[in-house]
Amino acid sequence: MIAAGLLDRFGAGYSDKDVEEFVCNACLGSKGHRLPFPDSESHSPERLGLVHSDVLLFPTPSLTGKRYLVTFLDDHSRKLWAYVIDHKSNVFPTFQTWLADVELETNARLRVLQTDNGGEYQSNAFTEFCKSKGIHRQYSIPYTPQQNGCAKRVNLSIVEGVLALLADSHLPATFCDEAAAYFVYCKNRCSHSALAKQTPESVLNGQRTTVTALHPFGCAVWLTVAPDLCSKLDPKAARVIFTGYDLASKAFCFFDHSTNKVVIGQNATFLDDDFPGLPINTPVDADDTERQFVIPADTPAPAVKTRTPLVSPLPSPLLAPFSSPATSSAGGPSLDDSDDPLDLLNSDTAVRLNLMNIHRSDDDTLVTPAPAIDSVEQPSNDDSPDEIDFLSRHHCAFIATENDDPTLEAIEPVKSITSDPQTWREAMSSDEHDIWAQAAAAEFTAMRDDFKVFTIEPCSSVPPGATIVTSKFVWKTKRDARGDVTGRKARLVAQGNRQRDGIDFSETFAPVARFSSICCLLALAAANGYHVHQANIDKVYLHGELDHNIWITTPRGFDFPSDKVLRLWRSIYGLKQAGRIWNCHIDTSLRSLGYKATGTDHCIYSHIDDQQRPHYIALYVDNLLIVSPVLNEIERVISGLEQRYGVKRLGPAKYILGIQIRRLDNGSIALSQERYIMDVLARFHFDTTTRGATVPMTPGLSLTAVPGQGTERIRSWYLQAIGSLLYISLGTRPDIAFAVSYLSRFANNPGRCHWIAVKHVLCYLRATYRDELLYTRGPAKVTGVVGYSDANWGACVDMSISTMGFVFYLAGSAVSCFRNLGPEAQCT
Repeated sequence: MIAAGLLDRFGAGYSDKDVEEFVCNACLGSKGHRLPFPDSESHSPERLGLVHSDVLLFPTPSLTGKRYLVTFLDDHSRKLWAYVIDHKSNVFPTFQTWLADVELETNARLRVLQTDNGGEYQSNAFTEFCKSKGIHRQYSIPYTPQQNGCAKRVNLSIVEGVLALLADSHLPATFCDEAAAYFVYCKNRCSHSALAKQTPESVLNGQRTTVTALHPFGCAVWLTVAPDLCSKLDPKAARVIFTGYDLASKAFCFFDHSTNKVVIGQNATFLDDDFPGLPINTPVDADDTERQFVIPADTPAPAVKTRTPLVSPLPSPLLAPFSSPATSSAGGPSLDDSDDPLDLLNSDTAVRLNLMNIHRSDDDTLVTPAPAIDSVEQPSNDDSPDEIDFLSRHHCAFIATENDDPTLEAIEPVKSITSDPQTWREAMSSDEHDIWAQAAAAEFTAMRDDFKVFTIEPCSSVPPGATIVTSKFVWKTKRDARGDVTGRKARLVAQGNRQRDGIDFSETFAPVARFSSICCLLALAAANGYHVHQANIDKVYLHGELDHNIWITTPRGFDFPSDKVLRLWRSIYGLKQAGRIWNCHIDTSLRSLGYKATGTDHCIYSHIDDQQRPHYIALYVDNLLIVSPVLNEIERVISGLEQRYGVKRLGPAKYILGIQIRRLDNGSIALSQERYIMDVLARFHFDTTTRGATVPMTPGLSLTAVPGQGTERIRSWYLQAIGSLLYISLGTRPDIAFAVSYLSRFANNPGRCHWIAVKHVLCYLRATYRDELLYTRGPAKVTGVVGYSDANWGACVDMSISTMGFVFYLAGSAVSCFRNLGPEAQCT
């Protein structure tokens, strides 16, 4: 402006050079912006000369429960690899696997790896591995993704491709991993602008690209079922959904909606113009394996056929095949040739076993399943496994009771239990990671500041030869009797398997109340109209002082120097002696309140007041069940315990140890394990299509132990099922006691016939999940204990040992039952 003569008498004494060199700090601080990034002019001239890598996060977990996708892009060929992982910490082992495979495939060596500055790429193990392999590392600076532009652009392409595939196929977001794999497969076989219209696959391998196997993602497919998996009258093909390719098996991947599993197969007829899709809330199996099972084919695979869909509607997924009861067998090994125990859980197996149909009403018509009560957030056709549609009829198989609550049929189904995280990594990668992190921080702070459980000391303070026990967090979701979440807890525990007997601990035994004792107390309470209240003591294992010197490692997730350990002064969860220390501590407290342990059960405490009224306390670790004729005594006990511990007043007992307690208007008490049974059924894939059984075991069933007839997988599932059934029978279901005891004899070497018999018990529980033990009101019911006993010698064909059993009744229902083999063989 001065040079143009627009300003007079201004700028005198300033040269053009002075003006150019003038710096305004205020302007620099106020108007700073990022300069344009120059385009990269360099490209790798050889395969694996430069590889770009990044991690992509999906907002919705995939079919396998994983949410992360790690990508590797070869700069020379533009070949893309993508792997679904459950957490960023799996990037390094995934990189090792990818590197070994690709270097073997291409006979080339990775020279430069370009990544961002994420912690998954900066670990010591990752850095040392690259150094040992001679791999040069290049990093982008923080908050500058433009320096890793190739990887970021690939991530954008994957996201856009996945969105397009899901929208076109009408599949929910849980299919993101299958859609991503399909997109990568197609992208590697499409021409690229940077490759002079060549494809990445052809540039990398030098082979011509073929696309004969390409089909639209999400299209309908008729997949041929192997002859060994169906009978003569069964359909020979299943209608599934095409989801991609299994390169390891040279097969196609399909989603079977009837089983909610991803399957692989080869003999298929594709309907490229038919996209059946799935509802957005369709449940899927979140298993750790990416492929659930394989439909084999024992004949050479013909050429894949592609047809236009018929105008008429296609049939629904395979119907359960029916077999004649007259030709069925409960123990025949030819019922199913699959080695997968889950494959024996199909809904048709109950019919093949000649199991009875669903409980019938008086007019011999099938009971119509009652629809689940829908929540506000879910539509009326929701098939979510957390809202299982149960039979509406309330059964009592071994106790004749009336429906005391007219609203019983209208209540919403009890929710199933979902699995809790098993590791810190799973907890921090879950949707509730903030809640779990807060729970872990609160637990650690309470142990350090409130309970003075440990002190932080250097490793040099540990005496030579002492064991440093490892520690970890255990995660637990707290639920009420209906399965609703009431809170989440994180427990810092010691891994006591590292402790040494005689050095780190001595005595370990700690009693708990028996189920039969708890049932007796509840029966007495029902018969006499006593009050039954429940209380819970917080952090019970942190109250007792240790009698041995123990050190543990610092927990994961907290910023501790590597040379620090925790010196324990009080017991914590996981130590072998922790239970005994707590039991001695609470025993002293209860005795100071005037209670003493009974001679038959050391965790049942009794007290007789001045008016000769009895009061009882059942102790099961941190759970207290207080039975008393008057509320004043219950208040006295809880107030006395509150002076020593943190006590949660839970009021009238409703739920303890997986048992639901229901007090009727007339004072009677009903016990059931509805929620726990429901969780067990869900764990073994029993849903609303599973047929029920009227008896826990097929009458006249005789099983024998045949060495080597089962697989290790069947044995693992068998042991899990037997353990769950034992807990149910000990709690409130003595009607399955004999069946469970009989089947547990074959736990060492179960075969298919034994597993099918276990499934029969589960089918029975499926039909009678609401059965209850009912203890009635009235002193006449408890004038004496009624017991029954019997033995059977002829049924044991293997060892000729008698099977003995008894059951005792109190207040009109069972309080204790026992069944077992005799001590020695009997002969006549």
